[in-house]
Amino acid sequence: MKNFFKVFFKIVLFVINLILGIMATFYLVVKFKAKRKTKNDQLTLLEDKEEEIKVKEVIAQGKRTEEVYRLIKELKMVDMPLLLSKINGVTERTLRRDLAKLQTMKLIKKSGSTKSAKYSLTK
Repeated sequence: MKNFFKVFFKIVLFVINLILGIMATFYLVVKFKAKRKTKNDQLTLLEDKEEEIKVKEVIAQGKRTEEVYRLIKELKMVDMPLLLSKINGVTERTLRRDLAKLQTMKLIKKSGSTKSAKYSLTK
């Protein structure tokens, strides 16, 4: 009977240690994920703040330039014929000046030559 209690007591201690070990591991995993999430949230907030500053810079350039930027942001990539069809009453030369302003501000990038140029947001 004595041996039975000794074995039983050892088994109970083993199970308790096992449970405590699992709980400690779970706690560390949760804590690590929470730290990671906080860093990702901070990066997202920083990116949102940078985007807000960019938009304010575009708005300061004028309504038409803002519309060009908004179209590029919505459609991801645009070319001159598409911009001319979407923005009424504007010449190609005027749109090129607006696009040049946005390029100077490093908000958009141009790929291709003048005739086949495509414009997209910089990232």
